Amino acid sequence: MLGRDQDVFIGGGALLVDLVGAPPAPFPPVYNEDWLFRFDALADGAVVAGPPVGQLPYEPYADPCRAALEEFGDVLGEGLFRLLHEDLPVTEGARPAYWATVLVMRRKLLARIIERARELSASGGSPEIMRQVVLAMTEARRQHTWVTEDALADFVRRWRHDQETWGDFYQRLPARETVKDALVYLGLHEAWIVTSGPSA
Repeated sequence: MLGRDQDVFIGGGALLVDLVGAPPAPFPPVYNEDWLFRFDALADGAVVAGPPVGQLPYEPYADPCRAALEEFGDVLGEGLFRLLHEDLPVTEGARPAYWATVLVMRRKLLARIIERARELSASGGSPEIMRQVVLAMTEARRQHTWVTEDALADFVRRWRHDQETWGDFYQRLPARETVKDALVYLGLHEAWIVTSGPSA
């Protein structure tokens, strides 16, 4: 919409994970969870690019509800990856003051996209598409009544605590002889247990 370069970033749908060694991080319960899943690996330089993959075409502005649902995760992901680009520690993300700056930039971006869509509509751009853009960005902006610096900083603090808790739990897991034994130990319902024996 603004004529800027749109970079691409690998998503969780095209991801190979090394499960040997360090415990794999859980996926946080938020949009852009795959970005957070890879955050520490990226910070450590432990990610390599593979062959190119693509995405089916989609219309990003077609559903204003989608923009609303994704806004918190979009701001969170962009703000955390800004830390990586600026070589700042993740602890900065636990500070509301950091997110106040991120939110100012995000709100300016949303306002500029709305303004540009209206300009394009007035100068011959598709009125229906421009209307969808304005609706989606307006809905995203409306989320900022609760997408606040305190909410973002709190999420980062809880996410990092979960990472530590998971790491401790993973390190204390006892070895088991079979996948079935491991699943039983973890308390998974027996209906989930798949055995490799022949079917009756």
